[in-house]
Amino acid sequence: MVRLARWLGNPLLRPRPGCFWEAGGTFNPTAFSYGGRVYLLYRQVSRNGVSTLGLAVLDGGFEILERSCEPVYVPRESFEVYPGLEPYVRLDEVELVGARPSNLSGGSHFGVEDPRVTVIDGRLYMLYTAVSDVYDYVRVAMTSIDIGSFLGRRWNAWSRPKPISPPGVWDKNAALLPRRVQGKYVVLHRFFPTYG
Repeated sequence: MVRLARWLGNPLLRPRPGCFWEAGGTFNPTAFSYGGRVYLLYRQVSRNGVSTLGLAVLDGGFEILERSCEPVYVPRESFEVYPGLEPYVRLDEVELVGARPSNLSGGSHFGVEDPRVTVIDGRLYMLYTAVSDVYDYVRVAMTSIDIGSFLGRRWNAWSRPKPISPPGVWDKNAALLPRRVQGKYVVLHRFFPTYG
């Protein structure tokens, strides 16, 4: 039997003063290990209610060696941005006048949430929850980046994201299995039966 104990230093990640992108909270990380380090991609909610992803690098335990203040992944497509915003707009300069936080996403207006990373053949595949008030639901999307670009902090190398859950279906927290099953990759989804 394995016994787990809560780490006394919780929470490991807290919003940092002066970091615009984390002012509304830091939570829901994914973790993967590579080269003796543990990498956390976590949801951060900005002062203006945009969910993006931040990065923390750990020594393999609980010591944080590096942490970004700028997002490493931002919403960019229509299925993950606020209605009326052009994709790739500077999100830190957006003021959402009259906007109210979405009940769909736990209080942010739009963005990327709940990342899940799987490393396959030198590439990181990230599934995440895409939220936009354009839709009355949330859906899962996927993007990827090669490990060299990730380690080199070349965030513009993320592939163009694609939604992988059908329109009109409420879907969150998907994960890609790292090995094929009967020759095919498997994605685990969490569908909400009362929506869509």
